[in-house]
Amino acid sequence: MITIHTNPTINRPQLARLFADGFIDDPVWTAIMPTRRLRRHLIQAEINAGLRHVGTGRALDVAYLDDRVAGALLLTPPEDGAEPPPGIIERAMASVEQFVPALRRGIKHQEAIDQYQPEEPHWYLTDIVVSPDMQGHGVGSALLEHRLELSGDDPIFLEATTAGSARLYQRHGFHPLATVSVLPRTESVVMLRKS
Repeated sequence: MITIHTNPTINRPQLARLFADGFIDDPVWTAIMPTRRLRRHLIQAEINAGLRHVGTGRALDVAYLDDRVAGALLLTPPEDGAEPPPGIIERAMASVEQFVPALRRGIKHQEAIDQYQPEEPHWYLTDIVVSPDMQGHGVGSALLEHRLELSGDDPIFLEATTAGSARLYQRHGFHPLATVSVLPRTESVVMLRKS
């Protein structure tokens, strides 16, 4: 049975590892940081930065399957203004010299995505991951359904980096806005769900 908790007390390094495991072969992350070992560190650094703000500018849903962490969803709640939230990669990695080229690629990609964010207040689902060994058990759908129920009438914006994730989001009422391809061998679909 899948249970979901919002903003639970969490082991941040464990959750960052879960995201790194889930995103290690993601096409956008691969284009941002081609070196696998450094990509893992970069993903964990970004997620750790986001997790530090859970409850104060970020929200987190964690899915459990048989008492094991099976997946998680990290998002930014609606803002009062039309300005998109600042890129988490900028905040997480601004001072880390070994990641400067990756940082530039990440910022370029994020700026291309941000131009499609709606001007009205909206949720921004920045990251959703299912543990690789728990895929196919409905964890991703359960996380989305839980968040859709909590979001009320506010729109939800996200980026699908793979064809499989785009299909999942479409099944849950998200509609494509544009395809973004600023990095080599990537094609992200920017999507929005309105109530």
